[in-house]
Amino acid sequence: MFVGILVNASEQERLDGGDEDLASSFRNELPTFDLMTKDTDAKKDFERYRFLDIAEPLMPQIMKAHWTKDFYLDQVHRPRHCSKGARVYANPIMDLFFSRVPWWAIVLYSPIGIVTFIAGKRALVELGASHDIYKYFILGMGIWTIGEYILHRFVFHMDRYLPDYNQVLFALHFAIHGVHHFLPMDPERIAAPPPMVLLLNFLEWYILYMTFGPAYGNIIFAGSFTNFLWYEEFHISLHTNPEFYQFWTGWWSHHTEMKRYHLQHHYKNYDWGFGVTSKIWDYAFKTVLDSEDENQVHSK
Repeated sequence: MFVGILVNASEQERLDGGDEDLASSFRNELPTFDLMTKDTDAKKDFERYRFLDIAEPLMPQIMKAHWTKDFYLDQVHRPRHCSKGARVYANPIMDLFFSRVPWWAIVLYSPIGIVTFIAGKRALVELGASHDIYKYFILGMGIWTIGEYILHRFVFHMDRYLPDYNQVLFALHFAIHGVHHFLPMDPERIAAPPPMVLLLNFLEWYILYMTFGPAYGNIIFAGSFTNFLWYEEFHISLHTNPEFYQFWTGWWSHHTEMKRYHLQHHYKNYDWGFGVTSKIWDYAFKTVLDSEDENQVHSK
């Protein structure tokens, strides 16, 4: 069992001074892509903060730790990088299926959306309501946009609800979303792991099915699930493709802007900017992360 060393004002000043071997500083200006993807010195980082040794499986370390909530949240949101891919679980099979999600794996979920769309479409045709098919499909797509915001803000960032010294809840938080903030540039730690995807989408499908019936429920879910798949691939793209880190303003400026916006959620302040595919609900709920406002830089 070990405790950690909280980043204080003097340590933050040292980080701001550019000591790249230490945990990343929260800052207004984004680091370069090279700095974001520079391997963390695992030994030095662990000796300095007594948080996680990224050269060893991470989850067993969390279960043996004795941290305050403030220390855990501060450290888990300070980005590290391991180009060879850090291990979350000691068991390699468990690590593969419960923590690693390559971009192409998202496509494997597509039959869920196809099957529910076909089932809903057939049921609506039988009801003589074929004119409702695409209206409710688009409604489902809209439902996902608010779902994306709610999940990110209140489930993935359940930070305020964590108690001190509870390694089980810290481990749950880490598995759900903490690992993504801890290793934000790991391309296989961006999308949600399969168990979480299947559980959350089953719950959404069940609620829609029981609320709207099999015809409308399946169509609404198919639209929502389609937007979910788009969200996952879009999110992965925000953390990859180095050319976009030069803030290229080419054919799709929205993608460029959301890349900057989302990376500031990681490197500036994780308590703001919960929109991933758009800022619409951040504007609605007043959680917009202003790229030029230095007062929004996270600080203790």
